[in-house]
Amino acid sequence: MNRKYLNYLMTIGIIVYILIIAPQSWAKTYLIAENMSSSLDLTVVYKINIPSGITKLSIKSVRFPNKKNPASMQKIIDSQFIPSTRPTSTKELTDQWGNHIIVRSWARPPSYLSAIAKYKITLDRYLKQFQGEFPYPIKSLPEKNKIYLQSSDLIQSNSNKIRLLAKKLLTGVKNQVQAVSLVLNFVVDHMSYRVNPSKYDALYTLENAVGNCQNYAHLSAAILRSGGIPVRIITGITAKKGWEARTETSSWNIKLGQGRHAWLEVYYPNFGWVGYDPQQTLNFVSTRHIAIEVGPDTYDASKDGAIVWTSSGNIQPSVEEKITIKFERDRETFSTIGEQPSPRNNLFSSPFRIAALKPAPLLEKPEKPSMPRYTLEEIKQFSMYSKRSFGNLTFPRLINIFARGYYDEKGAKTLRRSFVSETAEYITSNRKYSQKIEIPYPLKLYDISLALHKFGGQKGFLWLTVMKDEHNKPGKKNSQKQYDSHFKNWFL
Repeated sequence: MNRKYLNYLMTIGIIVYILIIAPQSWAKTYLIAENMSSSLDLTVVYKINIPSGITKLSIKSVRFPNKKNPASMQKIIDSQFIPSTRPTSTKELTDQWGNHIIVRSWARPPSYLSAIAKYKITLDRYLKQFQGEFPYPIKSLPEKNKIYLQSSDLIQSNSNKIRLLAKKLLTGVKNQVQAVSLVLNFVVDHMSYRVNPSKYDALYTLENAVGNCQNYAHLSAAILRSGGIPVRIITGITAKKGWEARTETSSWNIKLGQGRHAWLEVYYPNFGWVGYDPQQTLNFVSTRHIAIEVGPDTYDASKDGAIVWTSSGNIQPSVEEKITIKFERDRETFSTIGEQPSPRNNLFSSPFRIAALKPAPLLEKPEKPSMPRYTLEEIKQFSMYSKRSFGNLTFPRLINIFARGYYDEKGAKTLRRSFVSETAEYITSNRKYSQKIEIPYPLKLYDISLALHKFGGQKGFLWLTVMKDEHNKPGKKNSQKQYDSHFKNWFL
């Protein structure tokens, strides 16, 4: 991957909690009922080096939308676009999905061009307001929303594999919220995160069980559309600042990388479009999600920041993008009001399921799980000298923030965004993030190997924290042992 497109550096740190626990014992959907509210300033800086031979260059910008339904609001207070060189022409258009696009063009462009886009935004989430009677299957839809039931090259909702899976998951379901939750529970348990998969479509994702935010969104949308539920893809920007969900016994910090991201919205009759992030949340997206575009899939929702040019040969500009976000007002800590015992990986949800569904008794306090019991013959099968690997061992490589290569569209070449905002599994900050590992059999630990992959910078560090198991959770601080190794100018 060409380094000239890399506009940010990352350092990776991983804590490994090694526990001998029963499978699925941490299975949770945490329910949050408190409102979320934030006000922020977003700045996007573009730096474009333009080689000779490019005769015309354009930058596409999508006007950030004002969005509102009873449970969610995004309001754009102010926006500016400041280029280093005044464009030769500017035109505005609206695509078939309703995205308002501004195209700024430079005839005979300079060898270097920069631009600063500034936005002042408020975001509010009213989690208790998502309520209603949503029977499933859906009986009728507005004509304009039926387009979001169709199959596409990235969302193959008509494939036999997707249809059979949708039928298996949704047969007998009577409520749309429950139907959507069942599909997203499957997706989050089926997949492992990979920053740069070879493909992004739903079938590849189902068959390989890996991918980034595009894969999560496309697979979720394909299953839901196959089940008759309209889904549209949202692309935008996420902030790196985390938010915290506190239970009676623990605290979870939920975080994404700062950058371009994709998620989805589901249509509910008589209510509107409701946001879901298949990597994090059900029935809402947090105030770290800034929506920009909408479309049937990520290809149709990737015009913001796209670079279009004409040239006399096979040449292209190099582009860097830097995103900064400053919160002026923010609430970042929320209390949970209950839990549901699925999926195997954690999700966070609005409290709709308490009021309307109640598919299972609410677990106000986690039950003490029983430890697995093994026969002597089973224990003999565990070789004390065998080497075993746990966790996500697919480390990210150098990341291009733009799509691989460019598209040639009627003589004009277009470089579109890819969406590679990472999960906390690959990101460090002033907090420590853990990769949970479940080991469903007895294990005696002798040796541990750790790997650190650095993307520049001068220092990196590895750490391992081994904590005592207390009812299938990390024990108190005085029960832990920490081992640290520090490196300078060290690369793997």
